[in-house]
Amino acid sequence: MLQYAGENHIVAKAVNQKDYTVRMKEFFDHYLMAKPAPKWMVEGIPHLKMKDHLKERVKEMVPPEKKEEKKEEKK
Repeated sequence: MLQYAGENHIVAKAVNQKDYTVRMKEFFDHYLMAKPAPKWMVEGIPHLKMKDHLKERVKEMVPPEKKEEKKEEKK
């Protein structure tokens, strides 16, 4: 089961929509393409740690090009 803070039955926030889409891809990759199950599926995420987990996933979902742009901006 997926739960997002501040969301009810509809995932309305863009960051949560993106996370949901990535998780669905990981789910189907695992069950339909025999890829390894992601950690969140195997171990689960405790509700009290979900906020921190989502922050980390957002960082992981940034495309490599965007990461390079941010590094250049800091210089």
